[in-house]
Amino acid sequence: MNATAKSNLISCLFETEKLPLEEQIVSKDLAVKKFIQKVESLPIGVQVVLDDLNDPTSIVGIVSERDVIKKVLAKKKDVETTMVGEIMTTNVLILDENEKLIELIRAFREKKIRHVPVVDNEKKIVQILTEKNIISYLASKIFLL
Repeated sequence: MNATAKSNLISCLFETEKLPLEEQIVSKDLAVKKFIQKVESLPIGVQVVLDDLNDPTSIVGIVSERDVIKKVLAKKKDVETTMVGEIMTTNVLILDENEKLIELIRAFREKKIRHVPVVDNEKKIVQILTEKNIISYLASKIFLL
């Protein structure tokens, strides 16, 4: 595959900022309080929720700081007893790292979503991507930053 073709794939976004797997995943059985403590120190306020932390293909949802605000705090639920699995979004769009970048851009625009988990050929989580990743990547190519 030539360089231009590679730059059209979602995987090209990993050049900008790639987090280690453990900074992108949580168990569905994690208390919301622990989720908040975890993302507080991370550059992204969203995590892929796994059924089994030892199996990066066991994606069952995605959870964000916004989910905590809308589904826990606004409803006055207890952050210590409410589990991530109770508030996660389960109908998650997951894209393959070899799909075209335009598909990711289209997903953000048409589905009005903010985060997309990306998986490899073995369906293991590779990265959570946001619109910020696209902007950073395009800026680096346009302005050679």
